[in-house]
Amino acid sequence: MVDRNGNRITAAGIPTGPIDAAPAAARHADGTFKDAGAQEAILRDALLRAGVELGEHDDRIIRWFADFADWSTLATITSWIERARTEDAPPEPGAKLAPVLPGLDRVVGESFVADYEPGADTPSQVWHVTERAVTPVPSASWTPRLLATLDRTRRSS
Repeated sequence: MVDRNGNRITAAGIPTGPIDAAPAAARHADGTFKDAGAQEAILRDALLRAGVELGEHDDRIIRWFADFADWSTLATITSWIERARTEDAPPEPGAKLAPVLPGLDRVVGESFVADYEPGADTPSQVWHVTERAVTPVPSASWTPRLLATLDRTRRSS
């Protein structure tokens, strides 16, 4: 897809390559402009897919920035985040998980996938899988509920 200023963009309107002209204002499917809430969701999605762990102050700044910034600024900065991801970053939307490494057990529970070392009670890696992206879940975000769900799934397989 290309916006009206010639930038290659994602479905959310974020440029995917170098930006020579200001990103065109993004609209929802119904033709209305993306509001601060939509802009916040797009920025958060980019940060999470880039593996950025967020604290309370981060959350406040994201909300403030999404409310303060015009679309062109938010889209440019979000594009930088997307383009700066390293080779270890999550795959692009629609990509598949890498094959499980030898010796690991792969468990799928709800919308999460986890790899376990042999005999380990805690996963070595967890991903959140949606139709848009495969996103690594930082270990600090592994909740007791998530671990219990994965453990139940693991024990039943």
